[in-house]
Amino acid sequence: MKKIYIALFVLLVCCSNIATVDAQIISVADCGSLSIKSGTILSADQLQIIPSVDYTISDNMLSLGTSPSSSTGIANISRVYKFNKAISSFKGQFKLNYLDNELNGLTESGLKFLYNNSTAWTVDNTSSLDAPNNQVQSSALNSVSIKELTAGKALVVPLLSVTPLTQTICSGSSITPIVFSDISNEVGTTYSWTRDNTTNIKGISASSGSGQSISGIFTNSTTTAQLTTFTIKATNSKGSSTKTVTLTVNPTLALSKQPAAVSINNGSNTYFEVGATGLGITYQWQLSTNSGGSWSNVVNNSMYAGATTTKLSITKATFLMNGYLYRCIVTSSICGGPITSSSAKLTVKNSSTIISTLNPITPQVEVGTTFIIHANPNPSPSAFKVYVSAPGNELVDVLLTDLRGKIILSIKVKPNESILLGDDLAAATYILIAKQGLSVATTRIVKL
Repeated sequence: MKKIYIALFVLLVCCSNIATVDAQIISVADCGSLSIKSGTILSADQLQIIPSVDYTISDNMLSLGTSPSSSTGIANISRVYKFNKAISSFKGQFKLNYLDNELNGLTESGLKFLYNNSTAWTVDNTSSLDAPNNQVQSSALNSVSIKELTAGKALVVPLLSVTPLTQTICSGSSITPIVFSDISNEVGTTYSWTRDNTTNIKGISASSGSGQSISGIFTNSTTTAQLTTFTIKATNSKGSSTKTVTLTVNPTLALSKQPAAVSINNGSNTYFEVGATGLGITYQWQLSTNSGGSWSNVVNNSMYAGATTTKLSITKATFLMNGYLYRCIVTSSICGGPITSSSAKLTVKNSSTIISTLNPITPQVEVGTTFIIHANPNPSPSAFKVYVSAPGNELVDVLLTDLRGKIILSIKVKPNESILLGDDLAAATYILIAKQGLSVATTRIVKL
């Protein structure tokens, strides 16, 4: 195939220059002609003219501009070739190369060859695009009249893309930025958004905005999950399209009620209570028997109920529990935690309700022993029968301590009588101490 390359110069035959605001590429005077053989490529400033039959151009001029003489009716690139007068009955093809900065905001995808016959623009829908080489090639044109030519694409209503469409966050957290765009990437597309429920969900105070993304920290001012809906809108000269985005903001975990100290008598029932707001909340009550030095989880048994609820109930508290501390660990499986409540003290006042006076028994004591304290059975899985052998009628002080000497129980009993105690003791080793005047007797008991 023959090629004639004419780039950015003027071919003048017999006539003087003709003024134009566009850059002249080819000029053929009326007293001359330019004949192009079939299949020959006439290349001029990124435009190739390839006739499929011999073709002659005379008394004409081709120039390059950035805009068409009349509206194409669709968006076009800013590279427009113009003949001084229409060439007629052209058969063949045109190949038009463009620069990236001439796309005029258009994406290359969908570009078509356009030509004007002096009356109206035609979109060559069967033209082809070679995007990597920035080239649009016309189809095989058959006897067409052409005065101007360029490339462009028809605008359509924006095809809106929004991600993500739904998300859930905890109050006080940043959202995953909501990003939106026009898949068709049409020229002149603008974006706006509105949202509802601005009373309960704060963060972006405005109920509307523009741009192509939404981001920020959102807070929920209530104690329940709140939903806000964004309506995203993309608009161009052909119309608009909308999509909705839902954002759920869950409340964070918070304590609404702390457990309070309780003071009761021996054998009484009581409870500790905690309050919390949030979602997916779980509770675990804990107990400290050493003034907060260590803590262990409370489990439900004959004494405790509600160990994993908001209310821990205690049945028949004993003097042995005097000074125990209770607290609750609150956790949300959704937002926040764990949170530890403040500790509350249980005070159990001494009373005789925890002991029973039984008929006197004859203790087994050594010969010559006049003051002794004895427990039976020992060890015991339940209660102990405690007997104090002592002279006279003076009351005997009986103390129960742990191995560290901490007093757990202090009572007065009549000499030579037995009492029942220890049913509520935790499994451990304890010391029983009896005092009468200057006399002191001790024994060790083991609770199984």
